[in-house]
Amino acid sequence: MNRASAVNKQRQPTQKTRGCFERYRMRSAMNKAFIFLLVMLTSISTYSDENELSKFEVVRSIYDFSLSDTKIVDVFKYFDVENHKLHGEKHELSEACFKDLDSKFGLVVITGNLHDYETLYGYRLIENPDKSCFQSRELKREGSGRIQLGIDSSTLISILGKPDKITSKEVSWKLDVLIPFDKPIVRSWRAGPTDKKYTQVQTISGEYHAVLIKAEFEGNSLSLLEVMDYSEADFNIENVYD
Repeated sequence: MNRASAVNKQRQPTQKTRGCFERYRMRSAMNKAFIFLLVMLTSISTYSDENELSKFEVVRSIYDFSLSDTKIVDVFKYFDVENHKLHGEKHELSEACFKDLDSKFGLVVITGNLHDYETLYGYRLIENPDKSCFQSRELKREGSGRIQLGIDSSTLISILGKPDKITSKEVSWKLDVLIPFDKPIVRSWRAGPTDKKYTQVQTISGEYHAVLIKAEFEGNSLSLLEVMDYSEADFNIENVYD
């Protein structure tokens, strides 16, 4: 064996060395996860409780948009991007992505709740968006609302309160919000066969919102925030016979 071969053989990691490296990598990942969970639990002990409606109001509006109110066509118009009709296969949710000029910050808008692909029902704030996102000079990180990427876990918990679920990868909340109308909306229509007609009266008294919030962190820095509003009308129908 020549000298060069001997040196190369000495430089090659042994199975024992590779095993040590792998155990170190696993311990490092576990330590990071443990530290993250510890930081989250410490933050929870100091959170300020707010009611569900107040929390929803914090995340419902982003830029000039409001979940379950804003139309998708107005989102494209705001970012000065040609409108694209969104539609999901088999009534699934559909998304469109926008990014800033530096391609470092992105906003994903989500639609498709109750088969409605015309209305904004959710969004996701992301870092380093991919090439498929529409680029817009109107998208700026500082305009994304009270919760912005880069804040730490204690700040997020002080805003949203105690999470419903904490794992080493993400933190999540579920809000159940009922917003009553000041004045109920009443609609009526005729129904039934020709010889047994009756009037159906629908009374819409408010809106119900099941809101799912998900946050992911890099270290202790918020790197992703997703908010989805599964809203529907709070109503009842009464049959009024002739």
